[in-house]
Amino acid sequence: MHSSGFQFSTPIMTRSTFALNEEFQPEEHEEVEIPTQIKTRRRISEEDASAYVEIEVEVGKESGLLPFHVVVSYSAEFKWKPDDFEGEKLESLLSKNAPALLLGYARIAISTITNFSPYPAYNLPFIDFTKEAQEKP
Repeated sequence: MHSSGFQFSTPIMTRSTFALNEEFQPEEHEEVEIPTQIKTRRRISEEDASAYVEIEVEVGKESGLLPFHVVVSYSAEFKWKPDDFEGEKLESLLSKNAPALLLGYARIAISTITNFSPYPAYNLPFIDFTKEAQEKP
């Protein structure tokens, strides 16, 4: 097995908030569409061949129409071998692969947090980071 020249540090949770919407009244057998918004931030250091990447996932809103509102952020430092990764290849790794890796950690946190609510655990769907818009209605 050969290690990749693109590695990341252990992701850390940088933010976690959860609130039940007390006014929410679920209708029996009605499925509620819960909006999800994803934001990514990054800081690149060309001299160190590294980048700090953070993903913030917001599920729901503070609204009586939704059962809860949860925000989770994860970040990690990504490093690469400069000779192996540059230009479009590096841009793709930092804009698509890095957020996708961090999303896996956020997905578990959101599922666990919402499982402690009176509602079923919310399982964040897979997200296609190849698309420009990273917001699900």
